[in-house]
Amino acid sequence: FWTIYIPRDTQESDWMSECRLYICFYCVNWLHAKAVQDQWKEEVELIKSEVQWTINFSDSKFRQWEKLGAQSQEQGATGHAVYTAHQATIYANL
Repeated sequence: FWTIYIPRDTQESDWMSECRLYICFYCVNWLHAKAVQDQWKEEVELIKSEVQWTINFSDSKFRQWEKLGAQSQEQGATGHAVYTAHQATIYANL
């Protein structure tokens, strides 16, 4: 999408060749910078998703340990209930 056209190009071919070389260099440089920027944008999106996945995992484990704790209390297993409460607290604080 970058073009340059000058009708008198046939007379100044050396200048035009050099100009095209610089234009090509700048276009490649711009495309490289754009690719790097796009990669960093994608990386930011991935990191945000990974943080949310970690939060969801911790919440899920917290709910699992709370459920096991409630079951242990119903069965009268005090030691198990204390352990599950401790595990639930660990995941709640993450």
